Amino acid sequence: KLSRFLKELDLDSSSVLESDKVFLTESVVATQIIAEKKDILPGYFSFSQFTAFEKCPLQYKFSHILRVPRRGTAVFSFGKTIHNSLYQFVKSFVEKRETKQKDLFQSTPVSSLKIDSEKELKNILEIYESNWIDEWYEDKKQKQEYYKLGKEILKNFLNDFIKDAPKIKIAQGVLGLEMDFRLKIKNDTIKGKIDRVDELPDGSIEIIDYKTGRGKEKLQKQDREQLLIYQLAGEQVLGKIPEKLSYYYLNDNKKLSFTSTEQERGEFKEEISKKIERIKKSDFKATPGWHCKFCDFKDICEFRKIN
Repeated sequence: KLSRFLKELDLDSSSVLESDKVFLTESVVATQIIAEKKDILPGYFSFSQFTAFEKCPLQYKFSHILRVPRRGTAVFSFGKTIHNSLYQFVKSFVEKRETKQKDLFQSTPVSSLKIDSEKELKNILEIYESNWIDEWYEDKKQKQEYYKLGKEILKNFLNDFIKDAPKIKIAQGVLGLEMDFRLKIKNDTIKGKIDRVDELPDGSIEIIDYKTGRGKEKLQKQDREQLLIYQLAGEQVLGKIPEKLSYYYLNDNKKLSFTSTEQERGEFKEEISKKIERIKKSDFKATPGWHCKFCDFKDICEFRKIN
C-alpha cells in the first residue's frame, strides 16, 4: 500500500510504481546475494511450503527463505475475515454453554441446548463486522460484493450449525478450533493449524478445513494431501486417528469428505519425507509456466512467463 507520507506529497500509485519496483527489485537482489552464500531453510515445514515448492522452487525461495513481503489481495482479506469470524463465533457459542457441561474433557453437545436462532444470527453478524478486514479490495464495488457474500456464507453456516448440532471436540482441555500442531516425521517437523475438530455421534473424529472460493465436485490425489497431513497430526494430538476428513466449501455451503487407509497414510509419510529431501537438496531454480501470472512475485522475477 502507498505510504501516507507519499500521499501527503500528492503522489499517487502510478507515479511511484516504477521507482517502487526498482527499489523492491534491488532489495531482493541484495538479499539474494547474501542468501545464495548459504540458503538457510526454515526450521520447520508446512503444507503451504510444499505447495509453493511444487509450483516453483524459486517461488519457495522468495517466500520461505528470502521472506520477500507479499502484496495483499481481496481473496486473502476476505478469507481471513471469514476464518476469524467462524472461529470467534463457534468458540463463544461453546464457551457460553460451558457451565452446563459437567466434564470439560468431553465434547460440547449443541443438540441438548435451546438455541435462539435470531439472537445467534445477530451475534455472528456482529462478529463478522468486528473482524472485517477493510484492505486490498480493488474498488468499492468489489468490497461490497465480498461483504454481501460474507453475510450469506455466515447465515448458511449458522443454519447448518444449528441443524446439524455438531460436537466440538475438547482434547486435553483444549477446544478443537484453530488447533496448532507440530507433526514429527523422522527428524523433520511440520507445523500447521486445524480449523475444526468434531466428535461424531459414534465417537469417531472428523477434521474440518474451511475453504472460501469455488468448491470442488471431486478431490484429486493432490487435493487430499492437506487433510492427510492434518490427519497424521490429529493422531498425535488426539491419541487416535481422525476417521473423517472434510473440506467445508463455504461459498457453496457444502462439505466434501473422504477417509484414508493405513497403507495410504504410510505411503503418504514417505512422500512427505521425499518432498522435504528435495527441498533440502534444491538449488531453487525457477520453473516458469502458466502459474506465473498468479505468482505473488511475478513483478520481481526475471524468469516469469506472463503471456
